[in-house]
Amino acid sequence: MDFCISYNVLNILSTNTILYYSNWVLGNSVDSGTKYQVILNAIGQAPLGFGIFALWPLVGKFGKKKVSQIGFLIGAAGSLLVLLQPKSLLPVLVGLFIKSIGALPTYLMAAFMAEALDHIEYKYGYRADGFSASAQSIIITISAGIGQSIILGGINALGYIAPASTSDIISQPAAMQTFFTVCFVGVPLAGYIVCAILTSIFDLDDRMDEISAAIEARHKKQNENNIEPGERADSEEEKS
Repeated sequence: MDFCISYNVLNILSTNTILYYSNWVLGNSVDSGTKYQVILNAIGQAPLGFGIFALWPLVGKFGKKKVSQIGFLIGAAGSLLVLLQPKSLLPVLVGLFIKSIGALPTYLMAAFMAEALDHIEYKYGYRADGFSASAQSIIITISAGIGQSIILGGINALGYIAPASTSDIISQPAAMQTFFTVCFVGVPLAGYIVCAILTSIFDLDDRMDEISAAIEARHKKQNENNIEPGERADSEEEKS
């Protein structure tokens, strides 16, 4: 759950500030920002498309935990590159490309969740699929509210200059530009580090064979206990 909260908050902040970052950090108007936004999305997000084909072979060789840890640290490095040179397009594109490579382990969230649910069943004897699905929906909703509130609060507090038209040339206050940069890549930088730490705590990868066998044995025993005495006798006769 901590992982889901961390990832969703940083993702909302980064996604919702790309427009402001493109307009007022890389560019100086809405018109110029539109061009930058297209480029950032096209090049910066490319690894999330083709990278999926490399992800699963790596998981099969090194395991989800190690791949996720290394991936999130790569994402942090890409975010840092953008943070250091936020107004220079080439370093920004390279940094976002690296950052997106680091985001590939987020495709493994469902697999991590499935193993966590198996562990709950192994430990307590029941599954919590319904609760986890509800909790995840709540987390997504709350994260969206938190992220948008932070952005709107910063815009209101730091002197954002609203353009009268899309062609208006505006130099936003330095604090405002810094805020957009921090939301776009600074918070994700911290979030990737947090996610790498949380992933390091996850220790179910090496125990899933044991957990799955124990759950299967428990289900088999429960099924045997649910068989009526007459049916059990008939079954034993058939075996003999």
